[in-house]
Amino acid sequence: MFGLKMHEVVHTKAKPYRCSVCGSQFGLPHSLRLHMCIHSGEKPHKCETCGMCFRLSGNLRRHERVHTGERPISCEVCGKKFVQLSHVKAHMQIHTGSFRDLAAHELVHADVKPFTCEICGQGFTIKRSLYMHQRVHTGEKPYRCDTCGKCFSLIGTLNYHKRIHSNDRPIKCSHCNKSFKYHKLLKHHLRVHTGERPHTCDICGKSFHKCSAMALLK
Repeated sequence: MFGLKMHEVVHTKAKPYRCSVCGSQFGLPHSLRLHMCIHSGEKPHKCETCGMCFRLSGNLRRHERVHTGERPISCEVCGKKFVQLSHVKAHMQIHTGSFRDLAAHELVHADVKPFTCEICGQGFTIKRSLYMHQRVHTGEKPYRCDTCGKCFSLIGTLNYHKRIHSNDRPIKCSHCNKSFKYHKLLKHHLRVHTGERPHTCDICGKSFHKCSAMALLK
């Protein structure tokens, strides 16, 4: 029963446990205890091979793959194997061509991640990526919306958010010049021109541009 009560907190979204140092709030006492290790510097999970210590047991398990050679996660495109999911995501940019920086792109080919987070052990190809990642652990949100006061960890996220308050529609359809605030809205709109109807009713087989239209049919 106790386990069920603790689990139900996830659904209520109640966060009664507050960090006395930074004010971050958590739904479970266990989550707060783990968080407090950030402030105390405690790293109770030690690698028996090299002596490196980690705050979370999951981070230790991922680290141990460095010694065992285990690479359980594969790229769906080329089959190359990796130690952890973040490495696969970085590698995928080879296939998508989404790199802006040539030097950073070349590091992925070399599978080099020289910048490592001391808290969770995650590696990064460039120092700036590590710096921005660390805000996940610190809870730092230095970018504040002047209109509503909401704060963000990345300036790009703030700029994206600001479109809610403005009439700015920087994304244009190449077919009809209609403008949109977000790429997701453009993606949905393009189906008008392409005729794509990806949402199919499992009762009658009729297809629709939008999922909401299918819900009305039912």
